[in-house]
Amino acid sequence: MKTRLFVCILFLCLSTYVDAQTIVDTIPQNRKAVIEQFNGCGYCPDAHRVVDEICANHPNDVFDIRFYTGQFAQYNLPHFVTSWGEALASQASVSAYPNATINRHPFPWAQYCYYPYLSIGRNDYAQAVDTILQLSSPVNMAATATIDSATRTLTVYVELYYTEQSCCTTNRLNVVLLQNNIIDSNISFQQYNPAMEVNGSEYRYMHVVRDLLTGQWGEEINISNEGSFITRTYTYQVPDSIGSIPILSLCDLEVIAFVSEDHKEILTGCRAAAAKIDTNIGNISLHVNDTASGYIAKQHCTLTGEITVMACPNFGYVFEMWSDSVVENPRTLIPEQDTALTAIFRQITYEVFVQSADTALGSVMGGGLFHYGDTTYIYAIPNSIHKHFTHWNNSVQDTVNPRMIVVKGNYTITAHFEANQYHVTATPNNIIYGVTGGSNVYEAETICTLTAMAYNGYRFLKWSNNETSNPYSFIVVQDSALTAIFVSEDSIFNIIATCDPTMGIVSGGGQYLYGDSAILTAVSNPGFIFDHWNDGDTNNPRNVEVLSDATYIAYFSQNTVIQDIEIQDIVFEAKNGRIIVYGATEPIRVFDTMGREVQNEFLPVGVYLVKIGNYPARKVLMQ
Repeated sequence: MKTRLFVCILFLCLSTYVDAQTIVDTIPQNRKAVIEQFNGCGYCPDAHRVVDEICANHPNDVFDIRFYTGQFAQYNLPHFVTSWGEALASQASVSAYPNATINRHPFPWAQYCYYPYLSIGRNDYAQAVDTILQLSSPVNMAATATIDSATRTLTVYVELYYTEQSCCTTNRLNVVLLQNNIIDSNISFQQYNPAMEVNGSEYRYMHVVRDLLTGQWGEEINISNEGSFITRTYTYQVPDSIGSIPILSLCDLEVIAFVSEDHKEILTGCRAAAAKIDTNIGNISLHVNDTASGYIAKQHCTLTGEITVMACPNFGYVFEMWSDSVVENPRTLIPEQDTALTAIFRQITYEVFVQSADTALGSVMGGGLFHYGDTTYIYAIPNSIHKHFTHWNNSVQDTVNPRMIVVKGNYTITAHFEANQYHVTATPNNIIYGVTGGSNVYEAETICTLTAMAYNGYRFLKWSNNETSNPYSFIVVQDSALTAIFVSEDSIFNIIATCDPTMGIVSGGGQYLYGDSAILTAVSNPGFIFDHWNDGDTNNPRNVEVLSDATYIAYFSQNTVIQDIEIQDIVFEAKNGRIIVYGATEPIRVFDTMGREVQNEFLPVGVYLVKIGNYPARKVLMQ
């Protein structure tokens, strides 16, 4: 169990005079920025990267404090969660993660801020920090921290000097203990902050809140007049671990102090102790195998005096080892020993895996192995014209096809397809004749069955597409509208078939029911051949659908080529679909009544003209 010991105030001086040995500045200064991050979700590594860049641009003016709160942190990193973070998140009305407050100051212009909420999104961090750094502070502060490595006792000394009266009568001094270099499982999207990625599967957590030496809201400071000089000293026994997280190196500890107006507006802050960048370590020579792959950060711990180096890969790269085969990162070096090291990075290969949610509906193309920043296209291909692509993954808004992917990590992308929907309607030709069934919306290439039921006194004749099946089943491939044709059972119509009797005869006329078929046949007299019917049809025989009274006239023309002339001593016999000529000494040829030559085999019933050599033709009846 951790132990904590607070030491009373060493002294309180209200005089405007400050001893020259003090560490706080007495000249009015602008505010320092204190970023309190609320983490726990997949995109938090990107927020960490954003804040790291801000701190690098303002190394002595911006301080990073990271809490892990909310349902995502409870699920992903429950051992990082503290009650302090939950209380601050509630005060800031944090509604999304990652999010942060900057000096607990409201920024109504921020994109993801709902005034008077205090939390803002990472896209607005930099502008908010710039705003804070332009504001004057009524109080200056400085702090130091020392640690006895034998007893693991941390001592923090803080000085405050008010250059003007604070507008709030109650100020609070906050001292926060942070821990760096906690290696734990990654949340996700660690590729957005590759410098903190460890072995491709773990993540380096920095600036994590481990304890509040002054409690949830800080120690109350009631005297904040111009010229007030206040000091505090705190001691803290550093345990071997806090919760389930061990404190392996005292150099991983960091102390941040700040002053707030009651629970909210932070006036300024300072760093009491942390690893600091030292660019003048003369006996240590560091290199990278490829300048595009990453860089090396050199740090000097002010708590223990240790010098550490950390290989930081750029986007799309991962650290493999040092040139002496050591994989520890960061690693501690001996300051007095000459050292030359090269950090070896390698480029990461990412997979874009594309799949179809239903291969019966569609397939995909694209995907494969790529490096960070590469561009590729993926395609969703429906299996037929009756299928269509709907969206990628689970977002109905993600419908671009083909879709361009800028590779920034491993992706699994699923293409969703659907069968087309078609409307099929069936209606009667007259609602008093009968009813139909089967109208509906059908998926493409499924079976639709339509039915037609006639009322008494009527009968179903056919569908409007001339299909006579009832029920009628078919595969749906388009929108369809069919009409069931019903007729009266006693509907009788007259079909008249006639011609010029000197040229031939016509059969097939008579009385028929509506929808029946009448077969009309025209037979020419000798010397004539059939030409056409009065409606232009040239089929003979012909099939006529009876829909009303109708007259059909057969027209013949004189046959000037083939004559029906008797030939003596020749006998004709027509049987079994073939015409046999007895007594002929020359080849025979067979023609139909329109003068077209036909094969003398499998002849249907009808009249044919048979020609022997150069003799005139003879008419023969096949029965």
